[in-house]
Amino acid sequence: MARDAIGRIRSAVPDQQAATHWSTRILDLLFEANDRCLELMALMATAPPSRPVPQLIEDLHDVWLNIDAQAIVCAARCPVLLLDIRDWNSAEGRPAFFRRARAVALLRTTLTLAWHVCRTAPHAAGVLLGLPPGSRDAIARLRLGDLEHLARSRTHCLRPRWENQPQMWTELLMAARGDGDRALEEFKLRALQEQIGELLPDQVPSWPSGFRRSRV
Repeated sequence: MARDAIGRIRSAVPDQQAATHWSTRILDLLFEANDRCLELMALMATAPPSRPVPQLIEDLHDVWLNIDAQAIVCAARCPVLLLDIRDWNSAEGRPAFFRRARAVALLRTTLTLAWHVCRTAPHAAGVLLGLPPGSRDAIARLRLGDLEHLARSRTHCLRPRWENQPQMWTELLMAARGDGDRALEEFKLRALQEQIGELLPDQVPSWPSGFRRSRV
């Protein structure tokens, strides 16, 4: 099934030259969003907070103390979005993870990325961004002006991926600061597998009788 998902990404843009241009542009936006996410999390973890920090930041505080700018650049090149935008248009509910003043630009970049992917290669939006089919269709229908409005009004919807899995973040950050590439490459593969695994219940049209769906 993992091969099928990767195959959908490649076939979404049929012309090879166009596919190369598309993938370069999309990956640039993806890495930019990841980099900004990591920089904000690093600031939250290392600066004296004026208010309580989210539990994930507290859990990773000691890890962030050992992360430098180069490690952030390496971690940002993870091939999946390090942000969770599945609730991109929900009403304000639980406390925001990022402070609004810094989150607007990050959400703007992330929504621009999602808009491009959902319009040009919606299947890729599942693997790269973790978006279920319904969200992909809704984002694809947005106008450019809608993105700016959402960036300013929905910052509370922006959260890190794996918010309840600090071990995933620890593995990513420690692999990014290591001397070799093997640990980081292994993490990238795991991240893709996790992403595809989360999407399978939404991608498969039917399940065997008695099968219980579950999400990580």
